[in-house]
Amino acid sequence: MFGAIFRRAEQSIDSAISLATRRLIIAVPFLIGAGFAVAALVTWLVQELGPLKAYAGMTGFFVVVGLILYVATPLTQPEASAKPSEDEVIADGATAASSPIDTEVLLTAVAALGPTMTPMLVRAGWRNLPLLLVVAAAIYLVARFAPKDMESAASLRGSPASELATGAPA
Repeated sequence: MFGAIFRRAEQSIDSAISLATRRLIIAVPFLIGAGFAVAALVTWLVQELGPLKAYAGMTGFFVVVGLILYVATPLTQPEASAKPSEDEVIADGATAASSPIDTEVLLTAVAALGPTMTPMLVRAGWRNLPLLLVVAAAIYLVARFAPKDMESAASLRGSPASELATGAPA
């Protein structure tokens, strides 16, 4: 009796995972293309309007898109319509076949993975904490002390940056 339930739960989870994986594989090239399109748009806007107006415009654009998605996406799950009883589902094979993903089983599996994955992620983060701190410090230092443009870097006489900018040793 329980074997059939476990097989059905396993099939539902496998089906959901394979569907999500296929959708993700399809979405990745589109997301990369969208990223390059945004980068090209920002570059063009900076040239046309200047950096302040360009970045402010892109910020406003993404805020508006986020608000539209927030309003358009329901935050609660829709009310469950009259669900057939288990006897009806077993008697009517079409009802079970029409819903390849059993939501309750899928949510149970996801809820079971949370407590299992959280300690592993915390351990991995703790184990790599020195590396994460070094990377964060390097990003901070590069962002803080990097010259804003090559002309200001060229003004630093005798530095490697001036050699790069002028092509000749200082």
